[in-house]
Amino acid sequence: MTKRLSLPTTLTPDPAALMAAVDDASPPLPSAERPVTEQVFIDSNQPARGGREREHLARYEFAARHLPACQQVLDCACGSGYGAAVLAMRADRVVGVDNAPEAIKFARRHFGSREVTFHQGDMTQLRFAANVFDGVVSLGMLEQMPREDATEFLRGIIRWLNPGGVMVISFNLGIDTGADKVTRRDLEALLSRCVKDCSVSLYRQQGGEFTPLQENQEGVCVVVARKHAD
Repeated sequence: MTKRLSLPTTLTPDPAALMAAVDDASPPLPSAERPVTEQVFIDSNQPARGGREREHLARYEFAARHLPACQQVLDCACGSGYGAAVLAMRADRVVGVDNAPEAIKFARRHFGSREVTFHQGDMTQLRFAANVFDGVVSLGMLEQMPREDATEFLRGIIRWLNPGGVMVISFNLGIDTGADKVTRRDLEALLSRCVKDCSVSLYRQQGGEFTPLQENQEGVCVVVARKHAD
């Protein structure tokens, strides 16, 4: 059973205190027990060794460039944690959440610090007060969710953002990922329902390059939404 987080309704200066019911940091996994997908990990000082990993790292770097210089950033579905370390270059503190216990153990061992903390939890069960994060990043996760859950989760992200805060999310448009294929029409409908009072830009990723998304283009799409200031 996936552990659910019980979160406070307000943030404290220490992001570790955000999670009222998170287990203590687990001891490191022996290398033989690490999940295969985490055996080749990336940090900010080590080039990624595979094309897919390089592209994923490039998305985090793109997200970091679009974040304001800020205090607190949330990384949803943080995986093994290297992306949260990239985001920490722009933020005072980063909170990474993922539902895979193995990934969180790996992230804590390799990328955890006072400024970057990791917690296990179900993305559909996250609850935060309004206007508490300067940035929220979620890469490649929403298309894996049932549409109803994705709608509520996206609305939650916009609520959690401070005025002037930035959301960066990514989708695989028109690509069979094992979940429902997301078309541009699907994406625009989702954004129109959920992303209110924001300026929104769509980009297409090709390798390490990001260009404005054109009609009928497929592939990795990155959405950048900046919440209007009061």
